[in-house]
Amino acid sequence: MKKGILLISFLTISILCYCQTLTRHVVSSGGKHSSNGGYSISFTIGESIVETFTIGNYTLTQGFQQPKIKYGCTDSLATNYDPNATISDNSCIYCVYGCMDSTQLNYNSLATCDDGSCIAIVYGCIDTNAINYFNGANVDDGSCCYVSGCTDPTATNYDPNACYDDNSCSYVTGCTSP
Repeated sequence: MKKGILLISFLTISILCYCQTLTRHVVSSGGKHSSNGGYSISFTIGESIVETFTIGNYTLTQGFQQPKIKYGCTDSLATNYDPNATISDNSCIYCVYGCMDSTQLNYNSLATCDDGSCIAIVYGCIDTNAINYFNGANVDDGSCCYVSGCTDPTATNYDPNACYDDNSCSYVTGCTSP
């Protein structure tokens, strides 16, 4: 009966009073958490008795308890920042900006953060001395042509070396028999 009255007194005081929160770290190798009938008790070996009573939305804790330790990246500037990590494990990864699309001209395999700088690959002749130079191309496709002439093999002035038709082809018209 005394424990019940004591518990109700603690709950009433915790509801009516604003209490100071203390953080205490205790190094320990063991502990336990138990729940039964709406009551919850947690303790860690090597510390003052810690009791946590939970009824509905109300929690009463007596003593000090070690917080859970979670290893991870604790630097909020890193790409893999873990807000739940309490101890850094030196796993933080920082942005290396660049194009991350491997199908683009300026792909950077070391980039970890895309900076929007990707340039699409446009194939064509990039030699300004070629007849078919294409100003919009950024990758040479081997199609550069340096000889213009008639490219129609049925024409009388067909040039097998010509790769660019200059509309100069001429054809025999009329009767070709002697």
